[in-house]
Amino acid sequence: MSEIIISARNVTKTYRLYTKPHYRFLDVLGLLRGDGKYSEHHALHGINIDIRRGEKVALIGRNGAGKSTLLKIITGVTAPTSGAINVHAAASALLQIGTTFHPEFTGRENIFAYLAHMGIAGKEAETKLVEIVDFSELEEYIDQPVKTYSTGMGARLMFATSTAIQPDLLVIDEILSVGDAYFSQKSFERIREMCESQRTTLLLVSHDIYAAAKLCDRMIWLDHGRVLVDSTPDLVITAYEDSIRRQEERRLRLKRLAAAGPSLPMIVELRSRHSRALPSPVFIARVSLAIEGTVIDSLPIGVPETGTAHLVREGTAWGDSIHWQGRRAQA
Repeated sequence: MSEIIISARNVTKTYRLYTKPHYRFLDVLGLLRGDGKYSEHHALHGINIDIRRGEKVALIGRNGAGKSTLLKIITGVTAPTSGAINVHAAASALLQIGTTFHPEFTGRENIFAYLAHMGIAGKEAETKLVEIVDFSELEEYIDQPVKTYSTGMGARLMFATSTAIQPDLLVIDEILSVGDAYFSQKSFERIREMCESQRTTLLLVSHDIYAAAKLCDRMIWLDHGRVLVDSTPDLVITAYEDSIRRQEERRLRLKRLAAAGPSLPMIVELRSRHSRALPSPVFIARVSLAIEGTVIDSLPIGVPETGTAHLVREGTAWGDSIHWQGRRAQA
């Protein structure tokens, strides 16, 4: 087994949300007194993960799930509120456009400054410069201040420079989604080549889960600061897509119910006559709502819902839809 280079144990990150801006300043000085001046938001709650050398790991989840916060803790940008994080690798991080390079410096000057920080100077730096400019395709703009670059151009320069030297740990937060599809594909191919040697470990945050699945061999789904699923990409994507589908179904259902006017929830309990044991499984084809013997609505089970205003099927514990005694039904 390859060595563990990232180990997180019960990592929690809590932010304070202040009711007034100046309360933050008072809190920094230790002068904030009294209750009700701030609330606490748990960006991460009890994260436990191990990542081994050479793994390619994608972090997915909705906005606010804690993905970027976890990357910032791993790269040392911020510290956890509690828990322990151990990183046994030098990280090259692309977390946010504009944080790596000085906007007043030209692209060329920023490249040399970055390489000098990595201990590369002289002819080796000149060689790396040619490679970086060629990959980023910014020949016409390399001597212009970075502040004049578009967001996509800045992303190109940052990525090309950060990957000019093969790092032990490459951390990327959504930066590949900036710019055109051509360069995104080009960047993914470079990452793939870097990781094939099993020297570089990749941590990738991307909302394009299908592109991430092509690149990564492991996927971690974060939700409300917790790890929901940590497995292979195909399994995680299936669970994630099901969650999105159920969320959308619920949204549409609530919208439909709101349009129908006030309603009361109803729980249907099925019992056998004389409390006799029924054969298992029990198949249901239709549920009808009757008032004083008059059926006012009917909901077929086992077929797509038809927009009924009174009866709405809730829950996901139904079995597969089948043909039973000539009708569509579910167990």
